[in-house]
Amino acid sequence: MIFQLIRASLILAVIAMNPAYAGTRDLVLRGDVIVYRGVVNVGDFFENSGKNAGIPLFRAPDLGHRGSVPVWQIQDRMLELGLTKFDTSRLTAVQVTRASQYLTGADFVEMTKLAIAERLGGVRLEDLDMRTDTLPEPIHADPGADDPVSIRRLNYSQRSGRFFVQFTVDNGIRRLEISFRGTARETRPAVVLTRPMGRGETIGATDVAETRLPAREVSQHSAVSAAQLIGMEARRNLRDNTSINLSDVQPPTVIERNQAVTITYKSASMILSAHGRALTSGAKDDLINVLNLQSKRSIQGRVTGPGEVLVLPRTFRLATAKE
Repeated sequence: MIFQLIRASLILAVIAMNPAYAGTRDLVLRGDVIVYRGVVNVGDFFENSGKNAGIPLFRAPDLGHRGSVPVWQIQDRMLELGLTKFDTSRLTAVQVTRASQYLTGADFVEMTKLAIAERLGGVRLEDLDMRTDTLPEPIHADPGADDPVSIRRLNYSQRSGRFFVQFTVDNGIRRLEISFRGTARETRPAVVLTRPMGRGETIGATDVAETRLPAREVSQHSAVSAAQLIGMEARRNLRDNTSINLSDVQPPTVIERNQAVTITYKSASMILSAHGRALTSGAKDDLINVLNLQSKRSIQGRVTGPGEVLVLPRTFRLATAKE
């Protein structure tokens, strides 16, 4: 980029009338310069510039751009200003970069996401699912501006999830308006079925998928991990792709009502077995009522496996006492 020399007659006049502008220490030229304004000053180019630091020398490159200034140009400009004590450090050119705040579409989305999360009462960013209709084009903002980028307007409907946002970006010359629309919804981790399941079916590993759903579709009783559902039995007909409440499933039934079972009586001193019949159905570890076919007595026991019931010690002692 070709730098245009700034001719400031007023500055020259001040310097001509005041020789004190010539520093008492040699100014040392820098080889690489980063500026945050539209003008490159003596203090940007030289160390030890002191009270001469604010004297303008050249126009800066455009925001986010980099240019090269030949040392001979800098020397000529300094001499015109009456500044003769400087060291070029054997440089042939100085690289000048105009700093900028480079904003991509993803940056605008992230700022919008943060604003909506705060509006929702501090929702975690990872819990907010955002989709945009379009993405803004990348743009340079002036980091030296008082307010390089800000949200001017944000409309958000929590019911529909739709939003409209408008940003104001200062590019160092004027303030630009950037706007876009989209949807944003608070989500929660959930587990869904990959296929509809009927009452009594056992849920397998391929029948479930961990995902995220809109927060309003997930309750505190919903399953949040596949491990909570795999191996369980549906208590009612269940739809796919919806959250599953833990009350919708139960451990698989291993003993059906009227099924023949083996009743085991166990105490500290002995173990007895008897034939029986289940009076109620049950899953493993459930308490069910069974009928001892020998004594014709109804007792309660814990299901330990398919067709197996363990009579609790208290129940066994009471039965013995009655006999």
